[in-house]
Amino acid sequence: MHLRVVTIRNESGIGKEIGEVLKGMSGAVPNIIKSMEGLQGLTVTADLEHGVIENVFFWKSAADMVANSPLNENQVDAEGRPVPHLYEMIDGWQVVEVLQEAMVDLAKAPALGNVTHVQRIALLTGRIDEYVAYLKSEVIPRCKAVGGFLGVRLAADIGRICGLAIVYLYWEDEAAMTTGVMQEKMHEAEAAAHGARVLEETFRQVYA
Repeated sequence: MHLRVVTIRNESGIGKEIGEVLKGMSGAVPNIIKSMEGLQGLTVTADLEHGVIENVFFWKSAADMVANSPLNENQVDAEGRPVPHLYEMIDGWQVVEVLQEAMVDLAKAPALGNVTHVQRIALLTGRIDEYVAYLKSEVIPRCKAVGGFLGVRLAADIGRICGLAIVYLYWEDEAAMTTGVMQEKMHEAEAAAHGARVLEETFRQVYA
């Protein structure tokens, strides 16, 4: 699966009114998916306090993604009402990245009210498969033991040339995520030993 990751950043934080807009987007997602051939899914996550909003569009193929590149235009909710363009509402920086799914293991699809721990990581050349194996054999079992763990997704740059990757760890609620994060902090050296260096981490609400 190919991912088009659209991230908006505003360092001063984003107000509660944007949170209400994001909640409204949850109802519009099924219509957005139906309206674009090849679109398999869409997730919306945000850390409003620190001014980060991310939309991830999941495409069946690179061809479908390219053919539908003008995303977020003419979106409507379940009642057919226009969905406001986030890019017009927020005074911030927008970055668009194209990645490819390297692994996914979801016991339950994340939804409105869940949370996610997002890590942007740099991977040593040629060691992404090793890191995937580490996630499967070590990280996932530990997180499942905590309780409230929904699953993990890893997306990497296409061709695995640049070493950029994003890891999403999904949780039922903030309490479960906090416990899980504290546990994984004790294993940071292990992750580094498997070729991963954390560049940034954020803690977000799932809106869709």
